Amino acid sequence: MGGSLYQKIEKECEAYMSAALKSLVGQSEDLVVFLSLVQKCWHDFCDQMLMIRGIALHLDCTYVKQTSNVRSLLDTGLQLFHKHISLASGGGAQNRVWSSENVRRRETRRSS
Repeated sequence: MGGSLYQKIEKECEAYMSAALKSLVGQSEDLVVFLSLVQKCWHDFCDQMLMIRGIALHLDCTYVKQTSNVRSLLDTGLQLFHKHISLASGGGAQNRVWSSENVRRRETRRSS
């Protein structure tokens, strides 16, 4: 029963995270605005994962600890966030952040 419940929670979290992060794509070309949207999504997700963990604490403390290849619900949530932010952006989010950082560094070097 623990395994089935864990898989259902993981599946629901994954569906939610996928939809939430896909909804951010294309909302703003401004990197600062985009990152603030990602930050809000991250904070909302953390709050929800803490609530889920609180509800399923017994599952986290028994099934997860007794099963060697299963992560805690919070660790699973972190993995899902990382996975879906990469998928939702198709690498675009990371490219935008790195591109912006490279421009900032070049401008800093020129002014030095």
